[in-house]
Amino acid sequence: SYGWHQKDTMFITLPPASALFVPKPASGLDADPKFKAATGSLPTNTIGYFYVDMEKAIAIAQATTPPDKKVPPQVLTLLKNVQGIGVTASTPGQGVASVEMLLALKPAAK
Repeated sequence: SYGWHQKDTMFITLPPASALFVPKPASGLDADPKFKAATGSLPTNTIGYFYVDMEKAIAIAQATTPPDKKVPPQVLTLLKNVQGIGVTASTPGQGVASVEMLLALKPAAK
């Protein structure tokens, strides 16, 4: 788990210490519709998942990036249309590794 000690200081903990600092969420990540959209069609016999909630990632990046290093507006527009990124790795056979990535886009605005 991770958290922010101050605006510019992040900490990372591993179990069981993380339970002392971070409350258990009301629902698991697998219940999050954004997570399901970004990982739902990926294989299930995997080593694990890597997931990015793009809205949260953009908010963190914008809050912590110095003003002279901001993301160009064109790139920000593109990123704001991405709902999430899901990546997984699996070993479908002996000596074979597979990595798959899914880019979940937000629904079109009406």
